[in-house]
Amino acid sequence: MELRVGDIKAQCPSCKGTDFRAPPGERAGPYMKYSCTGCGGGWTYARLIGQIGRETLRRKNGQRLAADKDMTRSVPYFLRK
Repeated sequence: MELRVGDIKAQCPSCKGTDFRAPPGERAGPYMKYSCTGCGGGWTYARLIGQIGRETLRRKNGQRLAADKDMTRSVPYFLRK
């Protein structure tokens, strides 16, 4: 299974794989361990979802920086900070 929000997928920190398996019989929750099907590494749900959150912020901040740069070009020199 893939853990994703929109087009952002969680990646295994070891091998960058995006396919995970939930262990049978384990209770769902933030500390449930998912196994990477590529390398077998075990990662908690909280860590994988946190990775998605950080990538979302990185993209959002990148868009904001790009918008700020565009704004700087369109503002006359004497009005810039």
